[in-house]
Amino acid sequence: MWKPLLLLCLLARAAAAQTTLPLDSVSGKVTYTGVVQVPGASAAELYSRGREWFAYTFGSSKTVLEMDDYEAGKLIGRAYAQFDFAAGIGRPQPWALWRKIKVEVKEGKYRYTISDFVLGGPISQPDASTHPLESWLAPTIARGKRPGNMVLSVIAGADATGKQEAASLQAAMGKKPGGDF
Repeated sequence: MWKPLLLLCLLARAAAAQTTLPLDSVSGKVTYTGVVQVPGASAAELYSRGREWFAYTFGSSKTVLEMDDYEAGKLIGRAYAQFDFAAGIGRPQPWALWRKIKVEVKEGKYRYTISDFVLGGPISQPDASTHPLESWLAPTIARGKRPGNMVLSVIAGADATGKQEAASLQAAMGKKPGGDF
């Protein structure tokens, strides 16, 4: 009975180890980016949808946005997401993973960039630590060894955060306004 469970655990760990994070070729930072076409949407509509996404996603666009430039069609925010940090033995603990989210709009399209990931610390103290994700992962990568559970949990948290936010933004930016309320 224990052999199938052990095999299942090893396969799950191997699958998690296969997760790679997208790195920007210039900066070397973990970066999720894309250009999305939204035919028929004006730059003003896309800007408004982006600002609304920040407000609904983070509770307030005012507390998150670091840059809000209507003329340039640019929104830049900084926020954190919670992920399960597997630190040693025991249950994973909720930790904060900070990142920057940039949305640039033009007629009929927008570009999103999710980058500058920072490992923040326990969720009760999200600013307790400020380790850029790349510097935190570098020692494991440099040794060429298979990452341990702590590193795998951070990789999984960053990957899930980047992908979920990109999908959430795409859903919000693609919505067409519905009638007269």
